[in-house]
Amino acid sequence: MLPLACVELVGSLVVRARVPDANDWNVAAEAVASEWQEGDAVTVAPRWADPLLREAMGRALGERFDRSIAGSPGLDGDTRLWAFSIRGHDSPLLGEGTFEHEATYGRVRVERRRLPGRLVLFDFVDKLESASATRGERSCSLTHARASGGGLGAGPVMAASHFSCGGDVIGETVIEDLHFEPRRCISMRPSGMGSVTLRYDDVPLGEALVLHAGLHWVDERHHIEPEHTGAPVMLSVIAGERSLGELTHRDGDGWASYTIAVPEELRGTRQPLSFVVQSEQSHDRSFCWAGRSLGGAP
Repeated sequence: MLPLACVELVGSLVVRARVPDANDWNVAAEAVASEWQEGDAVTVAPRWADPLLREAMGRALGERFDRSIAGSPGLDGDTRLWAFSIRGHDSPLLGEGTFEHEATYGRVRVERRRLPGRLVLFDFVDKLESASATRGERSCSLTHARASGGGLGAGPVMAASHFSCGGDVIGETVIEDLHFEPRRCISMRPSGMGSVTLRYDDVPLGEALVLHAGLHWVDERHHIEPEHTGAPVMLSVIAGERSLGELTHRDGDGWASYTIAVPEELRGTRQPLSFVVQSEQSHDRSFCWAGRSLGGAP
């Protein structure tokens, strides 16, 4: 028993020696905050350290570290990536962009990468209140109320400003995707009463529309097994009366990204865009999406 106890003791000391303390996180976050610019993004490896990163960055950046950064749907339009890592892990996002800088703060390593930084012409989550919504033939009303949801078993929090469609709600939220990543997006649960549509009347178009979509992890993970697979959810994008493309989310896809090339004749124009969500199933289909209209380099 004594040798086993010694092995466990040594193992425990090794683990503790590799775990950064709160001061390491805070010093690293303060260093990043001192150089923070609009268009910066952050990530951390391993992913279970995300709450530690958010706590430290929230303290260092204050209100500048908002849900659009903490729950970013993707790197579209971002200009720089700050990648935090501990215990020898590397973020899979380090394959993005070109290396610029690396520093170590105690047991926290930080690497900065330059991203393409394509020009963001329109962010559909940011501009949600400028849209109109319908469920089937019925118009949905824009409601300003207290934020709702959240808590154990209650699902994601719905923003205070949202569209009320009878028993359904369309609004900004932050879900945890299949891999427990926070994702800021527009909740558009498909309806059993036909399609659900979100329309923006005046969208500037550039080279592409980049969309991201997925389900809240509880719904998607529950249906991954073949005998429990939920119905696919389809999102169609329409400019005026012209279809630009569509994406289909199937259980197991996780948080997926889609790029729709804008036809040459529509680039540089402003168009009404409709996003139409349909599925044969409404229960457990907590579909959520985000997207941007992107131009070329700034």
